[in-house]
Amino acid sequence: MKTGLFICLLAALVALAPRTPHGDNPQTRVQLATARTLAQHGSLDITADGPSSFSTVHAGRRYATAGFGNALFLTPFEGLLRVTLGSSLEAAPVTQLLESALSAALVALTCVLFFGGLRELGVRRTTALPAAVALAFATPLFIAGRVPDGTALATLLLYVAFRCARGESPWAALGLGLSGAGLILVEPTWLPVLVVPVLSLRRRDVERMLAVAVPVFIAVAAEVLRRRTIGWFPPPPADLAEGLDGLLLSTGKSLFLYCPLLVACAWALPWWWRTRRAYAATTLALCTAGVLCAALTDRWHGDPTWGPRRLVPLVPILLEPVVAWADTQLPFARRRTQATLAALALLGLIVQGLGAAFTPTAYLRLLQPVRIVTGAPAWFDDPPSETHFIPQFSPLRGHAWMLSHLLRRDPHLSADAPWVLLSQNTPKLEAEYAKLQLDWWVLAWPRARGSLLLALLLLTASLGSFIVAWAIRRPRVIG
Repeated sequence: MKTGLFICLLAALVALAPRTPHGDNPQTRVQLATARTLAQHGSLDITADGPSSFSTVHAGRRYATAGFGNALFLTPFEGLLRVTLGSSLEAAPVTQLLESALSAALVALTCVLFFGGLRELGVRRTTALPAAVALAFATPLFIAGRVPDGTALATLLLYVAFRCARGESPWAALGLGLSGAGLILVEPTWLPVLVVPVLSLRRRDVERMLAVAVPVFIAVAAEVLRRRTIGWFPPPPADLAEGLDGLLLSTGKSLFLYCPLLVACAWALPWWWRTRRAYAATTLALCTAGVLCAALTDRWHGDPTWGPRRLVPLVPILLEPVVAWADTQLPFARRRTQATLAALALLGLIVQGLGAAFTPTAYLRLLQPVRIVTGAPAWFDDPPSETHFIPQFSPLRGHAWMLSHLLRRDPHLSADAPWVLLSQNTPKLEAEYAKLQLDWWVLAWPRARGSLLLALLLLTASLGSFIVAWAIRRPRVIG
């Protein structure tokens, strides 16, 4: 069943992949550039890729500032593509689709592990299965599966660490250590969060603690060495109040706006605390630590991106108690709860659909003419803070507005811009309308090849669905 679920999710996610998974997104581009230089020259130098706000210059060379774990993960893949496709690698549409497919595979694997985790908690298959599908398509994890920026990899590693903390065998401790080490290399700011699963290990003898400590120590040493090599250390912590407001309450980055299913945590977490206190304590402590670390991180918003990118790894962990709570309701209450969760999932699908309609930089680029004519520089930092805290500039409204005009083929963007009531001094945006395009790979491919590949992907997804349905209906042999 898990194999069928993985095949179905992977094929569906690849079918919905973007035109260019890195394109005009600098943070993704520098990580791919690092992977390519590692594959070709064994170096972290990305000088040939040009300047970027996500890189630093040291001793005449340019390096990516983000953790290099994602680049290490991509290096074998990029090396293989370099051998098979040659110098046309960067421009090849098939390469860009494969890069997106790699992130899609990480998301599909996370959802399969999430399904397995729910089953271990006693959740019925008929509840766990739609929950895994909702995790893939109705949460920001869907957007993470479109770009190889490390978010999908960090989510998988954190969830594996969280699952391993429940185990009792030495192998579980080793899994925690290895996944924690990988998480540190991908996103070093998550290091304090790993304290929670380590302390929640059921057994903490010398053997298990060494299995955790040795890989983590090696990862920390490697990250320190990398930072000394490139001459870069992170800036001071951000304003905690601003980060918490932005990640949890703001109109532009709130986790609950971009993942409506997590609104049910208000009811699920108290029930989780009453019924499974040990699991609930681990969940609450880990998520609290994760939110605090993300809020204190410079560029807590993770822009340019859709939604609160730095909190995406917490989504599967927070969704577990929601699904378990819904599954234990009495029949009448269960139907009502399931209907509510289905409505929240549908809302989440709409939110992710808006995010997938355009590249994350499309709306920010469109605001540049507005930035020039408003005469309110306090609104417009770099990246534009007005999209985080001013409702009229929220990307949710912005993407809906752009999509409406594109579907209606109406170039008069200025007529009903979301911010017209706030600022009447709106520039003409007709020239920007010509640059708008839906972010779907099929639209960039030749029609014949694109249609054929899309049909194959949909057929594969149907095959995976058939395997899942057959596994559900297959009678069990007892004895």
